[in-house]
Amino acid sequence: MHRVWKILVGLSATVGICGSVVVALAAIEARQSTHQHIVITGNSMNPTISVGDVITIDPSLRPRVSDVITFVHDGRTVTHRIVDLWGSFDPSGAPRLLYKTHGDNNRTPDPWVVTDREVLGVQVTTPLITRIAHPISSRPLLLALLVLPLLLGLFMGEARTIADTIRALRHHTAGADLSVNK
Repeated sequence: MHRVWKILVGLSATVGICGSVVVALAAIEARQSTHQHIVITGNSMNPTISVGDVITIDPSLRPRVSDVITFVHDGRTVTHRIVDLWGSFDPSGAPRLLYKTHGDNNRTPDPWVVTDREVLGVQVTTPLITRIAHPISSRPLLLALLVLPLLLGLFMGEARTIADTIRALRHHTAGADLSVNK
């Protein structure tokens, strides 16, 4: 029984530590990067990008034809592919890049034109740690299931130590003469 207990404590602690490390590494990566991570909520980019996927965009890249970009249109954040781009001038005479976009799952291109001012960034490869950690960190129950084994492992280890201490004290006091009168 003691061996099984040790295995359970070790397994619980290992799972908990691994989960905590994954979440911590994702948080560090997110803070150190200028990239943004966006959760996709629509299906217009299926099968390339599905609902619930996390994509990473880089605001410093200059979009090109065939790139997937994220932009703001009518107050909504949209992620679509560039099918055409051209240069133009805004009313003040400043040069602008304009983009025609299309969702991979849509039959026709978008009816609007995206300006370079509306582009939030170009999709880049999402770091593995983010792809692993985002589903965990965005779901409290899943996060709890990863942290719970660590806490359970600590609790089980402490419970075992307390039980061993009580057993040792009982053994020690059983052998001692506790009577005051001799």
